Parts: sequence; structure tokens; C-alpha cells
Amino acid sequence: MSATADRSATASRLGGQAAIFLLGNIFTIAVGFPLQVYVARVLGAEELGVFSLLEGIIGIVVGLLGFGVAPALVRFIPEHLEKREFTCIGTLLKRGAVVVGSSGVLALIVVVLLSPDFARWWPETAEASRVIPLMAFLIPLGLVSFVLQQGLRGFQEIRYMVLGSSVFQLTVKATVAVLLLSLGFGLPGYISAVIAGTIFALCWMLIGLRRKLRSLPGLDGRSCQGRGGEWARYASVMYGNSLLGVMTGYLDRFLVGFLAGAGPVGILAVVKQLQMMPTIFLQMLLAVVAPMFSAAHARSDLVQAQHLFNLTTDWVFRAAFPLLMFLMLFAEPLLGLYGEDFAASGKDSLWILVGAATVNLACGPVGNLLNMSGLEREMFWLNVSQAIVLTIGLVLLVPLIGLTGAAISIAAGVVYQNAAALVIAHRRLGIRWWDERYLRWILPAVATALGGFAIDHWADGQAGSWLLAGALACMYVMFYGVSLLWGLHEDDKELLNLFRERLGFGAAH
Repeated sequence: MSATADRSATASRLGGQAAIFLLGNIFTIAVGFPLQVYVARVLGAEELGVFSLLEGIIGIVVGLLGFGVAPALVRFIPEHLEKREFTCIGTLLKRGAVVVGSSGVLALIVVVLLSPDFARWWPETAEASRVIPLMAFLIPLGLVSFVLQQGLRGFQEIRYMVLGSSVFQLTVKATVAVLLLSLGFGLPGYISAVIAGTIFALCWMLIGLRRKLRSLPGLDGRSCQGRGGEWARYASVMYGNSLLGVMTGYLDRFLVGFLAGAGPVGILAVVKQLQMMPTIFLQMLLAVVAPMFSAAHARSDLVQAQHLFNLTTDWVFRAAFPLLMFLMLFAEPLLGLYGEDFAASGKDSLWILVGAATVNLACGPVGNLLNMSGLEREMFWLNVSQAIVLTIGLVLLVPLIGLTGAAISIAAGVVYQNAAALVIAHRRLGIRWWDERYLRWILPAVATALGGFAIDHWADGQAGSWLLAGALACMYVMFYGVSLLWGLHEDDKELLNLFRERLGFGAAH
């Protein structure tokens, strides 16, 4: 295959699978955002903050018990497929399932037995002590669900993954949540809805992974000799990253909760959820491109890795920029949908975190590239230093300026990590960040920003949900309208040709 044909196939493959994620994410935003507002209004900042604190405990336990199994699946399944080591894939999955399944069930039993003492150890959870055993079921469910997701990612079986972890899970969660909250079940009802959605998604993904395994040819088990040590080494590094996440990932909410109570934690949770919305586009493409990075590394194909990096960075930033600008311009009325307290206290923090998200998206999948290209140890030590930056910032700034201090600390860690990772990628892999295709960002970005300012001025700070939705839609129309007038990159044309062929219109010439 020629280099041009190979680049075209890469764009079509990445874009085609990412389109499935895009549809799933559109569904997530369309259903998840109204659900988020509804839950916040029914539960209030206090109960939402309690849920966030309990969710933090569950997240810590899941992080401690993951043992790096799930990331190892994404790293090694594509490599074993490339080398036709199919028996290794089954062995890897079975070992991983046994480890996380048994540890999750054991943790569930321990948490249920110790739940009566939680209120004494942590007074903030006293009113929610009745729901702690219910929340504990999310430990084994979360562990197994994550392993199934990453197994499907390794096979690049994106449809099963998106339908399970996005469409079906959110549909069940929203349906059960609205039903139980409307009947007055409160926080226990919402937790039950989260559990129901997770169980449904887990069953669906399990079916998809079993079908994929059964389609593989059977090979002699000797082809897997000696790979266990390699799996364990990689998993141990990823587990180290997970432990870092456990130590720092929930530090902001715990510190804010300790100093200011559960209410501000609920506001911080909403701000972080809004700030994460643009990164959905990065996660969407990472789910597809990570196995492709691993396969390129197995072939020692640096040209392919460079193309994948620039292509992903370009598509991610262009997909997210109108949403980033929308969050900056309409932060106050958007937070006002959740309640007056959210708008009054969370606006500055949202601005800061959206700025950090912009830097993160503009740097593309650099951390994922390092992990999939044999530089996972370098990325681990970078994560250690980033955790130090974050922790120092939180300890110093949260007592002084509360939520804003937490936002500044998180943003500083994000900017530092991305900048350092780009340096490592250039020095160790020869990957450069810049590509001429990025020049196509300028004119659409300027037009979108000007259009957004005009809408904001016209709205004069008063915007309901329908006006906000219309503003976001207009900003996307402006961005992509100007992009089309400027002209498309060859990779974009290949993706459009793929869609035209699948829709039966034939490829454009």
C-alpha cells in the first residue's frame, strides 16, 4: 500500500470509528445534561455534595483494586492481534477478569461490614450512612465494567463499547433516576439508578467481548510463553499511575469538603463536569487511536504515529473549540440552570478550568502516545511530578481562596503535564507537535469567538436553556461554516468520502 493510500486508510479508519463515539456523545449530552440539571435541582447542592464525596471513596477503592489490568488490555491486545498471538489475548483477559472480579467482591463485603462505623470516622457522611452499602456495589461493577470497556477498545470494537457504556447505560440510569426521584426516594433512588445503568451496560459489553473472542482462531498456548512478565511490568506502571490518581484525583473535593462543607463540593463537582464536556471529544478519539498507536509501535512505524498524532490533535481541537468558547462566554447563565448558588460561586472556577481544558485539547493525545509507545515509565514519573504540583497548589490555595484555589491548582497541573509530555515525545520519539493543518484553526476560531460575543451581548447575561442551546448550535455553525469556506484538509475529505459511501451516495472526487 502506498504512503498516500495508507494515510487515507488511517483517516477513514480513525474517523469512521470516532463517528460512532460522536453519536454516542451527542446522545450523552442530549440526555445527560438535562438529567444532571434535574438531579441537582431535586437533590440540591448538599445531597449532591454527599454523593460526590461517597463517589470519591468508591473511586479510591476502584483505583486501588484495578492493578493496572484494564490499561494493559488496551496496550497488548492490538499488539497480539498484529503478531497473530491470539491465545495470549484469551489468557490476558481471563487473568485480568479473575484479579479484578475477586478483589471487587472482597471489597464489597468489607465495605458493607464496616459501613456502620463510617459515620463515626467521617462525620460528614453521617446522614448518608444508610446508602453506603448501596454505593459499595459500584466497586465490583465499576472494576469489571472498566475491564470490559478496555477489552473492547483493544479489539477496536467501538460499537459495542459505545452502545453499552454510553447509550444503554445512560438510558437506563435516566429512566430509573427520574422514576425514583419523582417518587421521593432521594439520594438512595439516584444511587440505585446509577447501579441499574452500570449492570445493564456491563451485560451488554460482556456479550460483545465474548463474541469477539469466539471469532479468533485458536493457537498453541506456547505462543504466549514469556509474555506474562511483560504484561505485569506494564500493568505495574499503570497501577502506579492509578495510585497517583487515587491520591490526587479526589484531593480537591475532600479538601474543599473538609474546609467548606459538602455544599461547595457539589458546586465543584458540577463545574468539573461542565469543564470535562469538551474533553469528551479527546476521549472519543483516544478510545480509537490508542490501539492504533500500539500497533504502530509494534511495527516501529514512526511515520504512522506522527500522522495519527497530528490528525487526532487537529480533529479534537476543531470539534471542541466552539464548546470551549461557549463555556467561557456563557459560564454564569449556564451554571444558573443548576441554581443561584452554582452561578454565584462557580463562575470563576469554570473559566479557569476551561482555559486548562483548551491547553489539554490543543496538545492532543500526547500522554496516550507515550504510554502506547514504550515510554510508560517516563509518563509515570511525569505524572508523579504533576501530582506534586497539584497537591502543593491545593494545600496552599484552597484554604485561601476556596473553589478558585482548587481550580488554579488543577489548571497548573494540566498545563505542566502537557508541556512536559510534548518535550518527552519530541526528544524520545521524534514526534513534533506542529503541523500546517493547524493554520486552519485561526479564521474559524476568530469567527466563532466574535459570533459568541455578539450573542452574549444581545442576551445581556440573561439566557434560558433554549437560548443557551441555540447559542451553542450557532457557534458550531459559524465554526464549521467558515471551515468549509476556507477549504478542507485531505484527511477531512477522506472522512467525508467514507460517510458518503456508507450512506450510498458514492465517494466525492
